[in-house]
Parts: sequence; structure tokens; C-alpha cells
Amino acid sequence: MLVPMASALLPMSCLKALESVELVDFIEDKNAMKEQLQKLKSVLLSYSTLLNDAVKKQIGDADVDMWISDVEDVCYDVQDLLDEIETEALRCKVAPESEEFSRINQVVNLMSTPFNVEKVCQDILEVIAKLESLLKLKDGLDLKEFEFKFDYDDVQPPKSLLTPATASASEYEKKLLEKSGVNKKFPPLNIVEYDVYGRDYEKESIVKLLLSDYNNMSVIPICGMAGIGKTTLARMIYEDVEVNKHFDLKAWVCVSDEFDLLRLTTCIFESVTSIACEFKDVNFLQFKLKESLVGKKFLFVLDDVWDKNYVHWDFFKSSFESGAKGSKIILTTQNEVIATMIGNVPTFDLKTISAEDGLKLLNQHAFDNSESGLFLDLSVIGQEIVKKCNGFPLAVKTLAGLLRFHSQQETWDNILNSNLWELSKEENSILPALWFSYQYLPPHLKQCFAYCSVFPKGYEIDKEQLILMWMAQDLLQPEMGQSIEEVGERCLNDLISRSLLQHSRACQSAVTMHDLVHDLAKSISREFCFKLYDYISLAVVSKMQARNFGFQKLKTLSKAKIFHAFLEAQWRKVNTGLPLHRLVYHELLPRLPHLRLLSLPSCPILELPHSVCELKHLKYLDLSSTLLKELPSTICSLSKLQTLLLSNCRNLTRLPTNITSLSQLRHLDITNTCLAEMPLQMSRMRNLQSLSDFVVGKYSGSGIEELKELQHLHGTLRISGLQNVGDVGKVIQANLKDKQYLCELGLRWRGDTDDSLKEREVLDSLRPHTKLKKLIVKFYGGTRFPDWIGDGSYSNMVSMHLKDCKNCYILPPLGELPSLRYLEIIGFDSVMRIGPEFYYNSSSMTKPFRRLEILRICSMLEWQEWFLISDKDDGGFPHLKELYLEDCPKLCGSLPYCLPSLKLLQISGCQQMVTLLPKELQMGTVYPSLQTMEIYYCRKLETLPEGQWPSNLHSLTVSYCRNLRAPNGNGFQHLTSLKNLHISCCHELMCLPEKSC
Repeated sequence: MLVPMASALLPMSCLKALESVELVDFIEDKNAMKEQLQKLKSVLLSYSTLLNDAVKKQIGDADVDMWISDVEDVCYDVQDLLDEIETEALRCKVAPESEEFSRINQVVNLMSTPFNVEKVCQDILEVIAKLESLLKLKDGLDLKEFEFKFDYDDVQPPKSLLTPATASASEYEKKLLEKSGVNKKFPPLNIVEYDVYGRDYEKESIVKLLLSDYNNMSVIPICGMAGIGKTTLARMIYEDVEVNKHFDLKAWVCVSDEFDLLRLTTCIFESVTSIACEFKDVNFLQFKLKESLVGKKFLFVLDDVWDKNYVHWDFFKSSFESGAKGSKIILTTQNEVIATMIGNVPTFDLKTISAEDGLKLLNQHAFDNSESGLFLDLSVIGQEIVKKCNGFPLAVKTLAGLLRFHSQQETWDNILNSNLWELSKEENSILPALWFSYQYLPPHLKQCFAYCSVFPKGYEIDKEQLILMWMAQDLLQPEMGQSIEEVGERCLNDLISRSLLQHSRACQSAVTMHDLVHDLAKSISREFCFKLYDYISLAVVSKMQARNFGFQKLKTLSKAKIFHAFLEAQWRKVNTGLPLHRLVYHELLPRLPHLRLLSLPSCPILELPHSVCELKHLKYLDLSSTLLKELPSTICSLSKLQTLLLSNCRNLTRLPTNITSLSQLRHLDITNTCLAEMPLQMSRMRNLQSLSDFVVGKYSGSGIEELKELQHLHGTLRISGLQNVGDVGKVIQANLKDKQYLCELGLRWRGDTDDSLKEREVLDSLRPHTKLKKLIVKFYGGTRFPDWIGDGSYSNMVSMHLKDCKNCYILPPLGELPSLRYLEIIGFDSVMRIGPEFYYNSSSMTKPFRRLEILRICSMLEWQEWFLISDKDDGGFPHLKELYLEDCPKLCGSLPYCLPSLKLLQISGCQQMVTLLPKELQMGTVYPSLQTMEIYYCRKLETLPEGQWPSNLHSLTVSYCRNLRAPNGNGFQHLTSLKNLHISCCHELMCLPEKSC
């Protein structure tokens, strides 16, 4: 079965490129080129309407399919040609602005082929001739132009090559969208996880197995065909409330085609420890994982297993054997042999769901279970559509995701009666159902979806990076009142709501594709997307080049002349027979002049060649986690560069002086680099949407006032080197309070201060916008905080980290922040008492810490006293779930009296603490929800609280409390839920209480 590409969009993309302001200005005085581009526009408009009919006839018609492929080839040539003109236009626009850039430009001209107007005109004529030649074949293929009419008199054309008789490409796309019948009244976006239908028996049986502790480690296989709902069932069980309570640790890993032992072990280690893993030796990593699992009851899900090698599996599971009795592994696979080989309980073999359950699933996704009479007629048609899905939940869910956007009965009838259902009987109707979802996508989404095929199956696709990659490939176009990134976010959410992308189980910031959906995307991309190895990078190349070269080895990439994307590789597995630096510098980059996207994260390169300037079309460059010490100055000639990612380049100490000439740069990530300062004139980079860090230099570089012009910054901004601020007035000029798109702000000083008053004035002048969600302050040298920290007007603040503010002797009124959920206070060496000022200011009438869930207080060397609110209901922390007190050696007294929501209590290194609570209070009363309590290195602690303990407590650990003489026996009687009891290195403890659980 042939699956069409987003063919109609290619001419449209070219038409939009022709509307570029830079391009239009550039050709204003070049009459020959202007005339040829006008002719090219006319031909492209013909194709834009013609291809809509061709796409419909492509299925089942090999001649039309071949014709479309040839048109696609030429359209990619047109894109490259127009991009070359626009690149030269941008270079000419920037060149006069800087003497330094002029010197760089001279170097670039020596290293690359200069722009030749005559040659470009000749190339334009050639692509026009090819397009006209293909256009003549339309009658033989019986292709008709798709026409629509609207009043051109109401259209105000933009400054472009369009004549008064033609509409712009963007207007054309809007009309296509209107004719597609997209339902604008019904909410298009409702991105939530829905209920599962038809799996009650399987869920109940598996949960029962999980909650039993008879075996040391059970492996529960879930087997079934693709699209039958294995992963969905596993997900529902994984997130079950009772299951969550039963296990100490959980981890979800997508295994997919390749059984990569290091990757899988790393994923599990990071999930159970919440620590980024830097171990590269798999044996040592397994040892560390085994340590982390000692005595812990865990649940792991291994999703989509394909490897039949029992030796691999046996070696992998060896690191799990230290877990507690009752630990479980859920395995999903399509292969019965794997299920039988690995599982040690009977396999759950999933069958198709009933038509009744299928209809419930359709109603949930298409109508949100609405019972309105408006949908009754559609529901009748829906019953017949469900029958054609043959009981496959993925088919029903994906079609429902499409149908929720279309309320016209005609669309539903067209899908029901389509001959697509008859074209793929052998594939259980999965592919036709998915193809409908693609066919009815709005034009702007089709290429975005097809592009996702460049990622391997099971890949965790970072949402933000995906949007930036779409931008680099010109798949997104800004709309009135929205940035291009916002358009990309909406496209991403649309694909999620249509079930073509899904939220990652492992990472909130990532999405994945179902394997069958990935197959659809690959069939759409066809020859334009190539995989080099099963485990390394992918490439989007010209199809004509793909016909000539097999790309079986990485080094053959050097033969490609048109190459649009090179995504990240697992460099530890690359074996090309060439030194890696030579492969990248001399064989790869010089041969890829049309590259738009270059991603080399973790590639062990020490430098980037000056010849990078030859990549004139480059828009996305990812060099993160490489060994680079500096960037070549010629990188500043990449006038179309939008994204530059340099995070974790720990050897990088400076940026090129003239990097501010990159006027199109929108995203600069320099997280975890060693930059000493920012280049001069950072204020010129007015298009920046994200800037991870700004380093205030001591003697040179951009001053903090340069931030004033960067008004569009989004996301996270970390400002470091604040000790180098000389004039507080320049901090005021930075105008942080007007940067309303920032969500997270980090402020960092370095070294000791001799002027604490000045540091307070600096921090006061750094007051951000009240929409801020997260604040981090490190090494602040003032003796107290300015009034804005803790001000109740910061109603969106959910997280605050105050670290190593060693001179500060009083905490701000953080209880005033109405939305604060996470609070971390570390290293306040001068604080001796936390008093009422911590909870509220003098005029406050509201309860403090209304939303706080996690409180961590650490390394408070002089802290002795904690003022406690004597509220019988909530003790000042009504929703606190986790409390950590670490390394507070002088703290004495008791804990907050009443914490009704507390689930985890961890105390470590509080050496003067004698008792946790006053004798008259019972822990079961003041901490009724407590589930886990851990106490370490409290040397003066003699006894645990008297009276009844929380009945929900399931884990109790007491270690290195050398004066602990006897636990409370009466309290132990009520620990009916206790599963883990660990007492060690308590030398005065002679015995456990007789009356225990």
C-alpha cells in the first residue's frame, strides 16, 4: 500500500519562502532574478492546487506516485535555491554593521564559494524547466486543479512578489484548512489520559499478582499483537494507587528493537536513585544499581521487548536480585517465545476488545463521553467505523482523535465508506486507521508528523528540541500574534491529541510514537529519510542521492551532496575505519553544503573547523557535551542560525567576539559551560527567545545592562558573576521586571563580599516579573533579603531554592507565597533562629505555606531554635508531604506539632536533637499520614515518641543513633502496615520491644 507524503505542502513552503522580506528587498534591483522568481511563483501556484488531486489518486496508482516523487525532488531543489538567496540577503544585511564581521567575511569568502547572481539565475531557469516539464504530464495522469474562490479585493497582500491577482501562500493554506471541515466549535485539545475499556479482568488479575509477596521476583509477561493495548494496560497498572503504595521503587523502560544493556541499566538506575548517571562501565553500573535495590521492593516495566537472547536477559536481571521479596517486573512483547522464555508466571495474552468496548473508547476520545443529541447521528456512523477497526484499541483511539476535529457527517461517511479499508486486510486494519488520521491532518501538521520518522522507534523525543528541529526545516510558519515557537507547541499538542504522538512515561518533557505510528511516518517519509545503523543517527537526504548511494556505512555520508539533517549518534558505537575528527571535519562537513540541522551531542571532538562557514543554510547546531574549548570565529557567518546548543561543554571558556552578529539566533544554551563573561553587545541579539545563562564579567564583556534589549526571553535565565557588578544602576537598566515570559530565574554570586549592603541593593534591583514560577539564589552575601522575596504578589511561584547565603541571619516571609510547593534552604551559616518572620509578615491575615508540599532544610550550622505555630489543625504546613532536616548539628527542640499530610520524614545529622515531639503528643495523632520515617546520625536521640504511631507507616529506618536505648513498644503495636524495619549502629539498643507488631 502506497502512503502519500505531505506533497501539497512543498510548493506552499516554497511560496512562503518567496515572501521573505529579506529576499524581496535583496532582488529589488536585480530585474532578471526578480522576473524569474515571479515566473517560478506562478508555476508553484499551479502545483499547489494540482497536488491536492494527485495525493487523492496516489493510493493505488503507481504512475501518479512516481510523478509526485519527481515533483518532490524538484521542490527540494527549489527550497535549497531560495534558501541560498535568502542567506546571501541576510549576509549583505549584517555585513556593514561590524568591522569585525567584515574581517570574518573576508575569511569566509576565501573558504567558500561566493554568491554568483548569474549562476543562481541559471539554476532558477533549470528548476522552472523541470517543473514545467512535469506539469505537462498532468493530462495523461488525469489530474485536475483543486479550485476555490474568494474575494481577492478583501485581501491586503504583503510586500512580496505577488501580483494583485494572486493570494499569499498563507492565505491559500487558510482556505485549504476551511475546506477540510475542521471542527472549530468542539474543543480540539484535551490532552489527558483516558480510561481503558475491555481490560478489567487482566488488570484485576495482574494487580492481584503484584500485591502478593510469595515469590522473590516475579516476571509478568503481557503479550499481543501491535496496537492491541499492551503498553496502555501496563501503564494503567503502573499508575494504580494501590500498586504505588505497595512498592518502594518504580521504573519504566522502553526496550524496543535493540537490547542495549548500558542504556537500559542507566534508565533504571536514574529512575530509582533520581541521580544523573555518568557511569560508562556496565559492570560497575550494575554493581551500583544492585546496591540501590538492597532491601527495596521494586516494580519495573520493560516495555516492547524484542530480544530473544536469554543470555542478555539473564545478565540484565542479575542486578535486580538484591531487591526485597515481592519485587515484580512487567514485560510487554509481541513475541510469545520471549514471553515464555522470560516470564515465570502465566502469560497474559491480550485479545481484541469487543465492539461495545470499542464504541465506549470512541465516544470517550471523539465526544468526551458527551450525551448531547448533537452527536447522535455521528454515533451511529461511529458504531460501523468501530467494527471496521476489528477490535484494535489503537485503531479506534487514533480514528477518534481524528473524528473529534470533524463534526460534519460527510467526513464520517467518507471514512466509513473509504476503499482504504480494503487495501490492507493483512495488517489487521491498523494501517488504514492510522492513514485516515494522516490524510485528514490540516496541511501544516502533515510535514511535522512525517519529520518525526527520523527518530528511532521508542525514542524519547524532547518536546522543545523537536519544535526547534521543525523550525530548522521550515515546517513552521509564524502567525499573527504568535511566535514560531508557540505555533510549534500548538502543532505538537495537536499531534498528541490525535494520538499520533503520546506523552512519554519516563520523562514529562518528552513524547514518543507508537511503533505502528512510527511505521506510518516512515512510509510517508520513504526515500527522503534514511537510517544509517539500527543504533545511530538518521539522515534526511535528497532522494536522487539516495538512489545512487546505499548509506551502509557512516563514512559513505561524505558522498552525499544534499543532506538536510544529521541527528545525534551513539558515538561509542561508531566504527568507520576513520579517525572521528577526520570523518567529521574533512569527510562529512565539506560535502554537506545544504545542511539545515547538525546535531553532534557527546561527539568526542576537540574543535570545530573554520570550514563550518560553508554550511550557509545551517539553522540548528547542537554541540552539547563535546570537548570543545572554543568556537571558530567563522561560525558568526552562519546568518540563518536559529539554535545553538552548547550545554555541558565544560571546556568552553569563551564565545566568539562577533557572535552577536547572528541576528536570526533565537535559542542559545550555554548551561554548564565555563564562560568567564559574555561577548560585547549582547543587546544586539534582540531575537533571542531563550538564553540559558548570562555571565557578568569582571573587567570586560557585556555588562548586565545589556539584558535590557532582550525582551522576548522565555523559560530559564541564570545570571552569574553578580559579584562583578560595579554600578547598581546598571542592574536597574537590565529591567528584569518587564521580562514577563521568564518562568525560572537563577541568581548567583561567587566568593566572599566586603559590602553586604551593596549585594542587597543588587538583589533588590533584580526584582523579576510577578509571573515567575521558580527562583534560585546562590552565594548571596547580604545579611537579609529585600522585600520582594517572599512578597505575596508572586502568586505563581511554586519552587524556591536559597543556597549558601552565609551572611544572612534572618529568613524572608516565604509563608506568604500562596502557590509555593517546594522550598529548599541550604547553608545559612548565620541563622540561629527561624522565627515567626519565616511564616508571615507583620500585616498578614492569611495562613502561611498554604500549598507547600516539600521542605528541605540543610547545612544550617548555627541553627538552634525553630519557632513552631501551635495550630492544632496544621501546624503552619497544612499540605506538607515531605520534610527533610539534614546537617543541622545545633538544632534542638521538637518538630512541627501537627502535619496532617506528612508522608515522609527524614532527619540526618541533627546531633543535639533529643526528642522528636513533646511527650504529651502522639505521633499517630500529629502525623496521621506518615508512611516513611528515616533517622540518621542523631547522637543525642534517646527514645522515639511515646504513644500510638501512624498506622500507615510502612518503612522505618534508624541508623547511627548511638544513644537510642529503646524504641516505643506500645507504639509498635499499631504498625500494622510496616513492611521494612531497619535499625543499625545504635550501640545502646539492647533489644526490640516485646510488644511489637
